[in-house]
Amino acid sequence: MTSNLPYTRIRSRAEPNGTEDVVRTGYAAGTLGTYMVSSKSEQMTDVVTPGYTQKIAAGKVINNDCEYIKVETLSEGSGSKVSGLNSGTSKDNTVTGPITRYYIGSSVSTADLQVDQPDRMSEAKFSALSQVDSTPYAFGEDLGEMRKTLEFLKNPLKSILGMTKSMQRDLRRDFKQKSPRTKKQIAEYAHNRAESMSDVYLSYRFGLSPLVRSAHDAIEALSYKISASPERRTARGYANWSHSGTGTGSLYEAGNTDTYSKGYSIEKKWRASILYEVSNPSMKWQRDLGLRGKDLPHTLWQLMPYSFMVDRVIDVSSAIRGMTNLADPNVKILAASVVIKKDEQSWHQMTNRVTSGWHHEVTGEKRINKEFVYKRITYRPSFADVLPPVNFGGLTDTATKLADLTAIIIKNLR
Repeated sequence: MTSNLPYTRIRSRAEPNGTEDVVRTGYAAGTLGTYMVSSKSEQMTDVVTPGYTQKIAAGKVINNDCEYIKVETLSEGSGSKVSGLNSGTSKDNTVTGPITRYYIGSSVSTADLQVDQPDRMSEAKFSALSQVDSTPYAFGEDLGEMRKTLEFLKNPLKSILGMTKSMQRDLRRDFKQKSPRTKKQIAEYAHNRAESMSDVYLSYRFGLSPLVRSAHDAIEALSYKISASPERRTARGYANWSHSGTGTGSLYEAGNTDTYSKGYSIEKKWRASILYEVSNPSMKWQRDLGLRGKDLPHTLWQLMPYSFMVDRVIDVSSAIRGMTNLADPNVKILAASVVIKKDEQSWHQMTNRVTSGWHHEVTGEKRINKEFVYKRITYRPSFADVLPPVNFGGLTDTATKLADLTAIIIKNLR
């Protein structure tokens, strides 16, 4: 009798290894050996669910762990090493074939090129949870600043003109100041000028720009076709990390010094997915405009002074959304998983040989070792997943953010 219970399955396969001879011609001619130059193996571990197609068609949610690993070795370029006495007379010889493999070995250590690998799975989970039951627009903050928003929307061109005239007036006042003479006057002039420039910048950055974006969103929302939410939706969150490095090394043996170059690179990606459904949803227009009751905590945080600067270091906005989603009785999480992809590679290549009394010309093949891993891990979202990661570099990781921080500091030094 065949069981209908899911079971773990492991499959693997490997391709025949590619080989090549190392051959010496001239002095002491002969074959020095046969060496592997390419290989490839794969392994897949997953879960088989009997009747998978029928169960999915019936609406059942199936979510299982899986892992795929591919290990590969390959060589780029054909190697040859030409040797002869410094005098150029007798005992000339040439070695051809995979000389990097022959003289240096199948691999070299790249530990000095590597760094600790961060685990950013929590970042991907955090981001995905904040995207659950998200909305196309978020007009809560605009309503919280209703007076300014309505004044701008009443006559957008006039509002823009008024703000730009204010900027010009501040600049004219700045440049009309008399040239300073004493140290005190110079310091005061520099302070006033920096303050004036920061005011102009902040007026544009956090006055004009947000109003223009709000107007654009409002116009777009008027033509936006509000449709019913799908029965099931998926929220996703992402995180990435990469590192690379290069170096050199040497081997000493029997009076010979063989040098080589080496390299290492790794790229990792995390993608969290949450499948959910919403029962008893809010009215369509409230949902799409971000004006539901569950949007209120996020809106209140946005209205707090400098909340956007705090978010750049600790993403409180997303944390609030994540906690609200977990606490919402209308949101039912059906399944969640994190996919981790790792693409790791190391290589080495012979570059030179030094032997007393000999002259060498070396062209070594590049020997590459690769490992690719795809892994899916299932999990159940919890309040532990709404703890925001700390990113101190988020204040100054772009030129715009650095300018924002500088202008705010100058403005508050009055």
